[in-house]
Amino acid sequence: MDNPNTMSAIELAKINIKGIKIAQPYGTLLGEPEKNAVIFIWGEKGAGKSTFSLGLANALAQHGRVEYIPAEEHFGKTLIDRVKRLNATHANLNFTKWKSLTRLKETLLKNRSAFCVLDSISVIDAKDASTVELAQWCREQGIGFIMVAHATKDGKYKGNTSIAHECDIEIKVTKEGLAETEKNRYQILNAIDVPFGTSGNTIPVKTPTALSKHQHEMVEDQLSNNETSTDKELIQFFQHEIGLTSQQAEHWVSKRGTYLMNPKHTEPRENPVELPFTISLKQIDKLHKLRSWKRVNSLLGSKMPCYAKQHSGESERATLSIRYVP
Repeated sequence: MDNPNTMSAIELAKINIKGIKIAQPYGTLLGEPEKNAVIFIWGEKGAGKSTFSLGLANALAQHGRVEYIPAEEHFGKTLIDRVKRLNATHANLNFTKWKSLTRLKETLLKNRSAFCVLDSISVIDAKDASTVELAQWCREQGIGFIMVAHATKDGKYKGNTSIAHECDIEIKVTKEGLAETEKNRYQILNAIDVPFGTSGNTIPVKTPTALSKHQHEMVEDQLSNNETSTDKELIQFFQHEIGLTSQQAEHWVSKRGTYLMNPKHTEPRENPVELPFTISLKQIDKLHKLRSWKRVNSLLGSKMPCYAKQHSGESERATLSIRYVP
């Protein structure tokens, strides 16, 4: 008797799971995710999280019924004005008041909902395991789950840290009006301007087109290590050497400060590998061409021996000594 929990590589390769196409500009940011993907949106107060999530909900509505649970206990003026401003009036977009986790699940099943948007997860209690449990439950039911959270004063999201691990796509909405993917299992990381309205009463959307994988790697190398060039010089380099448009170049240079950051770890960490370790001549040749500790780490399987007081694997002051032994 065949084991229902086992599948051969040949059988697995025959499975074709298609993602969904999402209306622009959201499709540019998300790619083509699975219908039951878990999306996590977070950012500072007033950055535009609810505006972005409502616009996304309206775009997703073309693929099935959407249950949107707003933070307000009643459908007040703020929500109504936002709906009008975005023209978020798709027939499949519905607004549901929060009652309880059990009632929400019942509603989703009864209405055969395709998506659930929770704005924000504070209505459950972001620090509670219920948020992750709901995300997992939605995934099992084939329901796409979008959750919104606030940022803390130190620029991190509020709530259970397991949320970011559970999600397929993590989006940070910034005060500058950008929606940036911090994590995306379906395409390379990207960013768009948050659409704050529809034509006639809008802030124009200046969506930069996505970069190729090779372009993205080259841009990240420069942003992580180039501290001497001016922004203008870096924009010119991106255009002439990497082939970016002026809009793409300006957009990525604006993110420069987030790449030249201090190590994330505050506690000293032990060297991740035993020394000495073996490296091939081919890998050494590649090391000469890489200018990012992050990419060197990736090349060596995240086992880069970095000697820094606070080891992060990305320290600008980390050093690597290589001695050839025939």
